[in-house]
Amino acid sequence: MSIVAKATEYAKNGLSIHLLYPKAKNPMNNGWSKAPFMNEVDLVEEFKKNPNAKIGIRLGECSKIGSRYLYVLDLD
Repeated sequence: MSIVAKATEYAKNGLSIHLLYPKAKNPMNNGWSKAPFMNEVDLVEEFKKNPNAKIGIRLGECSKIGSRYLYVLDLD
């Protein structure tokens, strides 16, 4: 499955996606923390402009599904 397909799948499941620079963890959009939710069409368009981008998931209320939050453990 392509990275675009994964990103759109995550968005369909209610997660707020933003693009990250390739080989980095920082968001491509300076206003990512307050950016509106990107739907599948928005994500496809953004990946066309930035085909090497990685997927970031904004945590907190914007990615809350029902009464559940997504938790991430980053082990570097």
